[in-house]
Amino acid sequence: METRTCSPKEFKGFIERNLNFSKGDAGRVLIIGGAEQYVGAAVLAGLGALRCGVDSVVIAAPETSARLMNAFSPDLVTIKLPGDDLNDDHLRELSRLSEHASVVLLGPGLGVSAQREQWIAKLLPLLHAPLVLDADATKQVKLAGLEQSILFANKREYEHLKETNSFSDEHVAPSLGTNVLVIKGREDFVMTATGHCLVQGGHPRATVAGTGDVLSGIAAALYAQSKDVRRSALAACTVAKHAAERLVERKGFGFIASDFAEVLPDVLKELRVFRVTKHEPTTSSSLLTRLRKK
Repeated sequence: METRTCSPKEFKGFIERNLNFSKGDAGRVLIIGGAEQYVGAAVLAGLGALRCGVDSVVIAAPETSARLMNAFSPDLVTIKLPGDDLNDDHLRELSRLSEHASVVLLGPGLGVSAQREQWIAKLLPLLHAPLVLDADATKQVKLAGLEQSILFANKREYEHLKETNSFSDEHVAPSLGTNVLVIKGREDFVMTATGHCLVQGGHPRATVAGTGDVLSGIAAALYAQSKDVRRSALAACTVAKHAAERLVERKGFGFIASDFAEVLPDVLKELRVFRVTKHEPTTSSSLLTRLRKK
């Protein structure tokens, strides 16, 4: 199967921003995760999504974790689920929340256990939006239950994914169906059932804890706005690698994951990811237009 190298030019004008857009037209991301020991993971993903143009981010997390998240940023909305951990009692509420989301990001700070794997299997059929899965979620998911999803994995998480699905390397790509799998590394390997791409660039410091969470937030935001699963995965990897290059120019090996929020808008502008249009959106008519017709 052919493997090609991705070019940043592929994402010029990738996402439309219409002058007539109303709140919500640029997408809403729901993040499910936030175990108490990894509160920052969901926060980093949420801030990454917001900095990449999505209109709103809602994080659904156990109550204690969610209250801590509110202290990080006033831009993040949290749903405080009762108890200290995600459990079956939350499934109905998470299903309801997903009805209002453009994309659901599952994974940051989720935790790994046999019980969690069973819980994910119960949750996925109840969700009503496309999925981005990262880290803990990718390790524990069955590919057969997914469609039009983006999955992120480092090399260890990729091995977990194969073990969970009882796959060998040659079985992974044919089993992806409409999904996209990103194996993160010095070169990100973006795998689909029909072809593979390499995304080059970045910097070795991008292995610092939390950068994977930011990457998943970037992907969720781009997917929420574009509805294009493959290009969103490729664009997210490209944006993250360019951001790492900018950060090392400013801070050397001392940059951390939360620094990405500073440079993401500049990178999106540099890559010309957004194109501004003036036509009336077909998805919804503006209030002004409706009033003019009366």
